[in-house]
Amino acid sequence: MKNRIALVVNTLSGGGAEKTAANLSRRLSRRYDVDIIVNDRDHLQYPYRGRIVSLGMPSDQRRSDPSYQVTLLRRRTRALRVLKRKRRYKAVISLSEMSNAANVLSGNRYGKTIISVRNSVRIRKGSSWMYRLFSLILYTWCCAAADRTVSCSKGIADELADQYGLKADKSVVIYNGLDLPLIREKASEKISSDESKAWAGRKLIVTAGRLTYQKGQVHL
Repeated sequence: MKNRIALVVNTLSGGGAEKTAANLSRRLSRRYDVDIIVNDRDHLQYPYRGRIVSLGMPSDQRRSDPSYQVTLLRRRTRALRVLKRKRRYKAVISLSEMSNAANVLSGNRYGKTIISVRNSVRIRKGSSWMYRLFSLILYTWCCAAADRTVSCSKGIADELADQYGLKADKSVVIYNGLDLPLIREKASEKISSDESKAWAGRKLIVTAGRLTYQKGQVHL
């Protein structure tokens, strides 16, 4: 019988954390039975492998609504406690702020808690002082209580150590992977005549990411 692993993420569509969760499910399913714990079943865009566990929290509600976030945190924490006790996971891996909070709150008695930090908290422009205070409390606590904290860059790992006290023996850096066969396949696709005219004789720099300050588009 395989050991079990759980992935906790909002949805399986739209964002980088969600795509990472889907990719992890496909890879980890080679060695483990995988549960993917999501807010609801309505947004399963990315290919995955494993068992979907829905919290019944439609994601079309306003994510910025504090009451929704509190309700979601409570429901997610409660569900994780039950699932950890029943399923006896080898580890539970969470991939967003509130998922991380629920993962740590639900304890590590029945399996390791692994949180994944995929964005810089310190450089978020436009954040209110209340959000910054919340982030300070959340990350200081999560970094101390989680069995492992995985960062997707050394910069984020250094920030967690400097700003939130993450200990070196609990910190792991795992960079985002690249699907090289898919990139080669996409690179071989023909471009339109308009694109061909616009780019003729020019060198191109390609960047992927949301047009937000944190993604570093300004450096281009």
